[in-house]
Amino acid sequence: MFSVCHRFLRLCLLILFLASAPAAVGDTPPLRFEQEQPSFSWFSQRWNLEESLASQIDREKGLIQAINIGGTWTPGADGNDLGLTESRISVACALPAPRIPPLTDSFFILTPNFSHTSVRWNSAELFPSNLYNAGLSVAWMKPLNKRWSLMLNASPSYAGDGNTIHKTVRCPVTIGKTWTPTPKWKIMFGIAYLHRSDIPAIPFGGFSYMPNDDWKFECLLPQPRIARRLTVLSGPRGDRWTYLGCGFGGGTWAIESIGDRTDLAQYREFSALLGYEFISRANLLKWSAETAFLFGREMQFKEHTQPNRKLGNSLALRLRASF
Repeated sequence: MFSVCHRFLRLCLLILFLASAPAAVGDTPPLRFEQEQPSFSWFSQRWNLEESLASQIDREKGLIQAINIGGTWTPGADGNDLGLTESRISVACALPAPRIPPLTDSFFILTPNFSHTSVRWNSAELFPSNLYNAGLSVAWMKPLNKRWSLMLNASPSYAGDGNTIHKTVRCPVTIGKTWTPTPKWKIMFGIAYLHRSDIPAIPFGGFSYMPNDDWKFECLLPQPRIARRLTVLSGPRGDRWTYLGCGFGGGTWAIESIGDRTDLAQYREFSALLGYEFISRANLLKWSAETAFLFGREMQFKEHTQPNRKLGNSLALRLRASF
């Protein structure tokens, strides 16, 4: 497993090196940090895009760029359906890259993260009541010129119930490119290797368009949203937004199943949500609250130690803060 991840990382670095060769260093813009949170706090096994994809460095903040905390409560359809309560924390740290090609004028964002998920599932034959995720997201970002930038993100992590170590380590990898033709438009595309048996890899991409200060259109698959600034509530302290979004989420954990066998539990869900967000003027604080309708929920067991389960629809509440 580690050898496969190693080869994949070497391939991604080679692709980035070849792609960055013609870049004009003289056109590299000043670095800043624009932490644009996506419309979702993806359940546990996210791709860490919120800490890396849309991030740039704010030199005044120094090493620690942001501290992110959040939680999600999913009660399930009824008392016997799968219910989940997740809490998560991560810290984004920025480090300048060595001044050697092709790392010149680039930087690293290191994001250690931890999450705990409390599980209530009375109808399951055997399922752990606690799930854990701990990992380190390592993102390399290189502005090529005023319009183009590259990003490579590797996220080795532990995902399991705390009772087994077999098949608990995963290493998703994301490689992407961003094109900013005008200040109003941003186009992103790439591919994410999820290190999951059901969905090994998936392309991502789309665009964000901000025609004025009051509207944002973010068609960034797999998590698009439309946001409107609340001009009446916004003021000198910051802007307040409301938004509609949808998307796809899930997670994979190694668990101790029936007969003391290790299995991979793979959870999937689709979401439609309504959210409210506050962003301070100096971008020192950002928080959001969301209510979501979850559908198409399913739990699969790769080793078939238990039957796969179709789950009922559910509501979910999510809170996030970044400072």
